[in-house]
Amino acid sequence: MPGKRRTKQTALRSRRKPRSSSNPLLDLDLGQSFAEYDPCLEKKGAYVRTPAIKAAADPSTRHCFFVGRRGTGKTATALLLSRTNGHACQVLPQQLIPDDLRGFTLTDFRDTRQRPFKSLVAATIQTLLLEAIRHWLSTNTIGRHSLGKNITRHINSAEQEIFDERLINRIDTLLSPLQKSQSKDWLRLIKLHESLSAEIATITPTPPHTTIVVDRIDEAWDGSDTAVVFLMSLMHACIETTTLTKSLVRPILFLRENIFERVRQIDNEFARLETAVVSMDWSSSQLQELIERRVNLRLITKKALGGDTWRHVFQDIENKPSIDFVAEYCQHRPRDVLTYCTFAIDAAKARTAKSVDVDDLLAARQRFSDSRLKDLGDEYAENFPNISLVLARFFGLGKKFSMPGIASFIQRLLVDVDVQNNCKSWINNYTVPESFADLLYRISFFGISSKFGFVYRNAGARSTMPPKITSTSQFSIHPCFHDALHLQDKTIAQLDDQFQLRVAGVVHDLPEGATLDSYQNQLRSLLEELDTLPTGSSHAQKFEDVVGQIIRLCFFRYLTNIAPRSRTADGRSIRDWICANTAPEGFWEMVRLRYDATQVVWECKNYKTLKADDFHQCSYYMNNAMGRCAIIAYRGIRGSSPSPHAIEIKRKQDGIVLVLGDRDLKVFLRQAIKGKAREAHLRDVFDQLVRSS
Repeated sequence: MPGKRRTKQTALRSRRKPRSSSNPLLDLDLGQSFAEYDPCLEKKGAYVRTPAIKAAADPSTRHCFFVGRRGTGKTATALLLSRTNGHACQVLPQQLIPDDLRGFTLTDFRDTRQRPFKSLVAATIQTLLLEAIRHWLSTNTIGRHSLGKNITRHINSAEQEIFDERLINRIDTLLSPLQKSQSKDWLRLIKLHESLSAEIATITPTPPHTTIVVDRIDEAWDGSDTAVVFLMSLMHACIETTTLTKSLVRPILFLRENIFERVRQIDNEFARLETAVVSMDWSSSQLQELIERRVNLRLITKKALGGDTWRHVFQDIENKPSIDFVAEYCQHRPRDVLTYCTFAIDAAKARTAKSVDVDDLLAARQRFSDSRLKDLGDEYAENFPNISLVLARFFGLGKKFSMPGIASFIQRLLVDVDVQNNCKSWINNYTVPESFADLLYRISFFGISSKFGFVYRNAGARSTMPPKITSTSQFSIHPCFHDALHLQDKTIAQLDDQFQLRVAGVVHDLPEGATLDSYQNQLRSLLEELDTLPTGSSHAQKFEDVVGQIIRLCFFRYLTNIAPRSRTADGRSIRDWICANTAPEGFWEMVRLRYDATQVVWECKNYKTLKADDFHQCSYYMNNAMGRCAIIAYRGIRGSSPSPHAIEIKRKQDGIVLVLGDRDLKVFLRQAIKGKAREAHLRDVFDQLVRSS
């Protein structure tokens, strides 16, 4: 017995002793840079309490909109609220615009003071209030006996509808009397939210302050002006709901800055919205804490925040903490800091070093710069389709430009066939050098000269105004793009009329054998074909061909060796698509690792209502050889709530069946046309299934 006791004690000491005691980098893993895939965020102590997180968690504040660029922590903040706040519910809208606008046009909705727009706002407020009541009932926070007559009249149907369905039905209900000029009916219906809020105030005991977290609003929409107007109505409804209920029901909306800017441009009452904005800004000290907390997650003996943990891994540069060097280079974006530090740690590990020095930080630049340039083009593709083509034209030029240099660069763009064909929706609006330079400043590509040196735009929503641009202004491309573009250390003052802009060295992601023009034409042709393709068995093979083309054109980076597979069911020949999953990162890598999905099966159903057999067929494909992931593409409209059959497969087989409707397929095509990444929308479908299991 004593011998066994000593063995256990020895084993215990062995477990307590960190493997990284001799080398701090040995087991160091900073986690995933994308919050939705990051297991670190599930651990206690991982979050940095930024002002934005504090404001989101404070039920008494009237701030409703959390705005920041990609990678500034919006998703992480939303995850924190949903995981730690028992009085928060999350909404991920898939459709804000009804199919039938009752004869109204975009012009009818644009004026916030007119009845059509007021109808949208009222319908959204009513939907949000019913969502809060539904949440209280589902969590047994309130009892049905305490509900007033108006709530009781509407809550039964509201519980059976997903958020999107409820919103679209409420919009249709309010627009219908306007279309028919039935003013009395419209006035009666538009006051419903007032009676609902009055009855909420009488519920006993009083429900807790509840936060409705609305996130990923831009993933499933088409980016049209109509979509922006409907988003604008949601924003006005968030403010009015908070005020109406005295913050008892507080909707908060997470928005990318480029989408927020589109609302700013068209809202004639934008001042009302701006007072409720929280900018997702990060200081150097907060970014340092972000890395330090992740380092401490791997340490048995935790080190102090505020510099000690940082220096445990990263050496000083010229006797100063290297965090300032890293934060400036990464434009104070937490995702970029996390990515860049990971690359630098990899470089140090490769030479078996015990800490990261300046050479490792410099070695990580090429890898980070390539990633950052592609990410910037994708981030602003919604506002400026295929802007990555314009950014790529800086390849091999200088790090700095004068105003005449910018003017001659623009002239070269105007005779560039690819740019004119694929950026024509916006490029001709920026042919004046001042406006072009202003655009590149706003997306954080350019810095503008001032008496303090070159000023670059930070990631916050409020830092959009550039220094004054004059005829003598100088412009500098941000250092994080220098390596990707192979820029020379010189100032471009003029480009000869015969000078040809180069793009070699900047890799554009296109399917093998495709030119940019042919790629875009194929995408547009598929989008039109999907719009007009009838449902039914006689057109089933054509739909299968369309889906196969969508896989080839939209997911070629990750799904390869796409092959048809035939089987017989109900006397018909049905073709499925099977793809090899070779993704090195992102959503598809997560699916491959989590579900052993080295192969992904796509089932194509050219009808609008799925049956249990469709899911059972997918479950037959799941095995150790292929993995446990399948996708059903069909012609219906996917709801926000996953199919119970998909949930059953998730629980019983630990497999994943993702359902994609017509709208989802069109999202992939529209995003590809604009040069935008296609993973985020799939991730939303995945998240809905996982969270419902």
